Amino acid sequence: MFIFPLFTPTPFVASNRAAFAAAIVECWKEAEIIQKLPLGAVLVIAGPHETVTKLEKDKLPVDVFELQSNHVEADTRMIFHIDQLIQNSYFNITVKSIDSDVLILCIYYASLLCLQKLIVDATVPKKPPKIIDCTYIHNALIDKYHVNPLCFIIIYALSGCDTCSFTRNISKRTFMQILLDTPNDFADVEKLTVLPTSRNDIVAAETLFVQCFYSNRRRRQALSITSGPKASHRVIHKDALINELRAIMAMNALKKNSTSIVTLLPPTQDALFYHCLRVSRQVQIWLQAPDGYIKYPDLEDSGFQIIDGRPEVKWTSKLPFPNDRQLSSCGKHKGKCTKCVCVLNQLPCTIFCQCSIDCQNRKSIQTVTANLQTVTKSTTEKHLLVAHQSKFVTELFDQEYSSEDEIYHELSTSTETSSCDEINELTGRIKR
Repeated sequence: MFIFPLFTPTPFVASNRAAFAAAIVECWKEAEIIQKLPLGAVLVIAGPHETVTKLEKDKLPVDVFELQSNHVEADTRMIFHIDQLIQNSYFNITVKSIDSDVLILCIYYASLLCLQKLIVDATVPKKPPKIIDCTYIHNALIDKYHVNPLCFIIIYALSGCDTCSFTRNISKRTFMQILLDTPNDFADVEKLTVLPTSRNDIVAAETLFVQCFYSNRRRRQALSITSGPKASHRVIHKDALINELRAIMAMNALKKNSTSIVTLLPPTQDALFYHCLRVSRQVQIWLQAPDGYIKYPDLEDSGFQIIDGRPEVKWTSKLPFPNDRQLSSCGKHKGKCTKCVCVLNQLPCTIFCQCSIDCQNRKSIQTVTANLQTVTKSTTEKHLLVAHQSKFVTELFDQEYSSEDEIYHELSTSTETSSCDEINELTGRIKR
């Protein structure tokens, strides 16, 4: 038995999915089209509405009531159809799809009761056949790698899927390799299956992201680190918070005069939290895939916001930059700084201001510098130790991200391969 999803949509189709799907369904119901079906073949068409229709040659279209559902995603609807096939005594099923979401769900649900073999045919036209044994991979995750399939689909969603955003600079391959190497470190990601998700529930996800950024270093860079034992390096990065990692990487980028800093950084902890909310919602939907009618979690509690009646992604709850008047700077103007923004806020002009270099309002900077030098001389031994440790961590990342060109090279390398190819490569590794 074969189940065929819709093809990869073009931009026009993507913006008119429901109308396009409804038109295709109506076309298939035409008598002339039905007669083109092979004799003995059964074609079931579903979407975008709840009704499902069965088509056979020389027969009228028949509504299939047991397949009616409120699924809005093709991947979950296919799992629902697979479950119905099992109830009708089909125990060896092949799904033809190149969608990585479909592949991951088939791996997770390969243990459905009485299902003997679940195969995904991910063959691309004009390419060699690509047949993936989801049943074998499901068992290998448990028996060989000691990975809970639930953690598997959660981390896949964290890495990016059809409804959750991808993370710049981290490929799916990296996410999955980290999971396979240290599965016990991420058992707590299962907390994302419980709604509502709190900020304390994303600790394991934060650790995962930090380790993924750390693992992006090159092998030769790791071998060149001689500042201390390898184990101590691993502890430093494993225990680091993602905001700390972001700060270190930003400082290194500033020292290298990088032209684009923000594109090199991991997400903030606040942005990661809202990403995890969306992941939690998506996983909740996936876990209900065998059910005809899914209880969809509320969008506004799941990392989205409603603007003008339409749902929009809520990326963060914080401002894009600090709202602190001490960060004010004045622009170009004629004359002296007597009524500029800095003077009005009773602040000295800084190097970021565009006023004259001999501006009288810059004098206080010299006083501040002198005060800083005095404070530095009176620093205690404990503070010196902390500064030394901070310098040690920074030097590690200096070697890890040795040049801006190297970072861009790693970025381009990680994005050359499609998501489905990365998952297929992972499945090949599991099989070996």
